[in-house]
Amino acid sequence: SLDLALWVDCIICDYNYAFDPRVYLHRFFDFDTEAYIFLIDEAHNLPDRARAMYSADLDKKTVLALQRTLKPHSPELAKKLSAINKILLEIRKAYQVEGKGALVQHEPPEKLLKAIRDFNQKAEDWLVLNQTAEFRQELLEFYFLCSNYLRTAEYFDTYYISYFERQGQADLKAKLFCLDPAPMLSPRLERSQSTIFFSATLLPMDFFMKLLTGAANYPRRIFPSPFPTENVSLLVHSGISTKYAQRADSYAAIASAIETICSAHVGNYLVYFPSYVYLAAVLELLKERLPEGQLLVQDRGMTEAAREAFLARFSAGNQETLVGLAVMGGIFGEGIDLVGERLIGAIVVGVGVPQVCLENDLIKDYFDQQNGNGFAYAYQYPGFNRVLQATGRVIRTEVDRGIIVLIDERFTQARYRHLFPAHWRGYQVVQSIAEIKDKLTRFWAQV
Repeated sequence: SLDLALWVDCIICDYNYAFDPRVYLHRFFDFDTEAYIFLIDEAHNLPDRARAMYSADLDKKTVLALQRTLKPHSPELAKKLSAINKILLEIRKAYQVEGKGALVQHEPPEKLLKAIRDFNQKAEDWLVLNQTAEFRQELLEFYFLCSNYLRTAEYFDTYYISYFERQGQADLKAKLFCLDPAPMLSPRLERSQSTIFFSATLLPMDFFMKLLTGAANYPRRIFPSPFPTENVSLLVHSGISTKYAQRADSYAAIASAIETICSAHVGNYLVYFPSYVYLAAVLELLKERLPEGQLLVQDRGMTEAAREAFLARFSAGNQETLVGLAVMGGIFGEGIDLVGERLIGAIVVGVGVPQVCLENDLIKDYFDQQNGNGFAYAYQYPGFNRVLQATGRVIRTEVDRGIIVLIDERFTQARYRHLFPAHWRGYQVVQSIAEIKDKLTRFWAQV
């Protein structure tokens, strides 16, 4: 593939080959060759992918396991690993004494970096000898992890953070985390004559412009949906709150709404939840309301074969209603094409806000200082993008018809309404099961 790439006009590849410092195509970008154009499809995924490319982490558990493996064979290497482990132990004890779950620093961890450099030098000296050993592969993999950590430390700037976070009872993760991918993407984008970012869900535009380019003054264009708006019924159920503190009170109401929606017309439906826990809780109530044979559930860690089997159940020839339960932002949340009668409805439970965690909170704090929009940048906008992706599964062609139901009172708030794409302007707000039944009966009668 690499050799053929030298002779072609267009290369279709993963983002990595243009942007990742570990695997980008050196043969094209390290020399003055041609004027390239980057066409970045599904660009809404690039900010998170870029954060991962320009971040690096190590964990104490791996260090300790490799140290024990090497001790009988290479005491010198084991000693270098012991030094790394000792520093990680000291860090863990320091913040545990203060009763914290993590230590966050705005500068690189120089003491740890020195210990990693010392280890890597010794490891490299041994690896170049090309000796056969049972531990060679394990050592090589950790050497690359350390190399990536050291390389990432060289990028460290105001848009980076270093943190140490407890993992379970005994483990500790050390991470150099890129908060804002734009400054790191910028020099890579300069490898092109021009770059075109595109996606069906690049909303809000300023948010993505900021994360992808660092500026908001480049040419932009939002194209109208090519599909007739009358082909979809978009309902916003404002009578249920799915906020975390109130979720347990919402299970029965959501199960009732799903039953009503999916009973209005025979067909295939997908219901998207914010988490597996939420999904499982509502599933138990749905089993009492719908035949179990009509329920299909996304499992954690599905194999490729299991994914294909899941999608194959969404047949245009189904004589009975099928209700698939999935997780927003997961493998069935985007990138699947269920055309025509294969999918006639999507129900989205909640506004898709990502789980509260250390990294999202760090992003929130960073953008609070940058532009005062920390919560929107870390939680609201990424969550709403998941909602857009999920709802986009229903209408895939000019002749598709279907329904979309958004369940959460927050969808009626101004901060969410202003995010709605233009083709959502005809949405209708409902507050009860009776209203949902009436609206859907009318829509399906017209269809």
